[in-house]
Amino acid sequence: MANDSSVQAETRRARRFRPLIAVAGVVAATLVTGNIAFSSGDDGGETKTPDVAALAGPLADQELAWEACEFNDDGPPLPGADLSNVECATIQVPRDWHDPDPEVTWDVRISQARNIDPANPDYRTTIITHPGGPYASGLSYSSTVQMYTPELRPTTNYVSFDQRGLGQSSHAECEY
Repeated sequence: MANDSSVQAETRRARRFRPLIAVAGVVAATLVTGNIAFSSGDDGGETKTPDVAALAGPLADQELAWEACEFNDDGPPLPGADLSNVECATIQVPRDWHDPDPEVTWDVRISQARNIDPANPDYRTTIITHPGGPYASGLSYSSTVQMYTPELRPTTNYVSFDQRGLGQSSHAECEY
């Protein structure tokens, strides 16, 4: 269990990277390999958390261009889902986390159901959602999860994404 000083440190770190919360979430979700850069928290090194900014290098400084979402047929929103607060953006992530190169990247399409500004004292969390895969688009899932958790909505934002190779994210091109 985290102590108050580690919670306060995490809160300061989250506020410092507020514009990158969605980016950090997707970057963390795309980590699928071991042997990556980690940093110790304020708890004496017992818990290790990824140092996302170090892993992403200059990609951590991306400015997101939020816009209206266009959902494909493979991942349409559920009927009745509220899309009034849902926007989409494209971020770049390294293709190889063992050797991150800002010139060799994947485009990952993300969506955000933004209910509250993270600077608001009532803000509690951002939930990163995805339906699984590798068979389905996850872009509309932010609206789906917020629909099923109405009690969290006033204090919570939701982020979802099309994982690499699906939907509106980069698809691998193989040359033989």
